[in-house]
Amino acid sequence: MKKTNKILLYSGVFALCIILIAAFNYKKIAYYFAFESTFFIQKGKLVNEIKSPDKTYTAMVYWDESDGALRVDAKKNILQNRMIYWSWHETQTDVKWIDNYKIIINGKTLDVRKDKYDKRTDK
Repeated sequence: MKKTNKILLYSGVFALCIILIAAFNYKKIAYYFAFESTFFIQKGKLVNEIKSPDKTYTAMVYWDESDGALRVDAKKNILQNRMIYWSWHETQTDVKWIDNYKIIINGKTLDVRKDKYDKRTDK
């Protein structure tokens, strides 16, 4: 087999592998953006800010009246802000701190350092 034919063969096999890997990962990427990513979740209107007992964290409570979406972000400082709770069709915004790290949001207890609730996945 000529050298140019071998290069073409290896290039074709390599390109086929890349295409198969991309096709396999497409489903994972689509699933991530549909069910796990918080990138497209809008905040809504800020309705309350509740500080933890030691004032390290602030629970930022956002409400979207159009679909009853409730979002709560735990803010530690200007750079450390993460969504810890998201749900829709909520009728209340009951948010209370238990201690410096644990918060109850509509009956769900979360540790702001590690927990997250997302109604889409019920986690």
